[in-house]
Amino acid sequence: ESTLYLRETGYMPFYMRMGNALREIEDQYDIVVIDCPPQIGFLTLTALNTTTGIITTIQPSMYDVASMAQFLALMGNLVNAISEQGVEPPLDFMRYLITRYDNTDNNQQDITRFLRHQFGREVLKSEVLDSTLVTRAASEQRTIYEIEPRDQNRGTFKRAWSAFNAVQDELENMVQAAWKRGPIRGDL
Repeated sequence: ESTLYLRETGYMPFYMRMGNALREIEDQYDIVVIDCPPQIGFLTLTALNTTTGIITTIQPSMYDVASMAQFLALMGNLVNAISEQGVEPPLDFMRYLITRYDNTDNNQQDITRFLRHQFGREVLKSEVLDSTLVTRAASEQRTIYEIEPRDQNRGTFKRAWSAFNAVQDELENMVQAAWKRGPIRGDL
């Protein structure tokens, strides 16, 4: 559709260019992850018109929930404006991932329950736990899997790895469902 738009008008809007470029090389990849900042800008608008799935991260605090609500309202307005131009985002799914979750914090538990009540199955079942391991990995620009276990408490490692593995498994299942094909690992 974007190639047709280009032929008819001689112009392709910026928000259609990434999707068009990716379609030209789609046989060379399985998944493309576009990590956008939590703001509406050229990259986010372009990604919205390219993506087949959105994972929105949310920290379980009232400030972050309010911020997410504003972002989603603004994003919805932009998608509607683009839809009025005849461009429909190819979205298969949108989910919310709770991050920096401290399961011992009553306020975070309450907010997490609220989010699950409001968005139901759109909220991933697994959460990314708040952990000193996550903080350390971020400061060293590594993944949690690259930090040596001897440097931290083994229990901290096991909890973090378990939480990240659960999120990864859930995301992989969503991708497989969107693809309507077998496991990713079977493709390797």
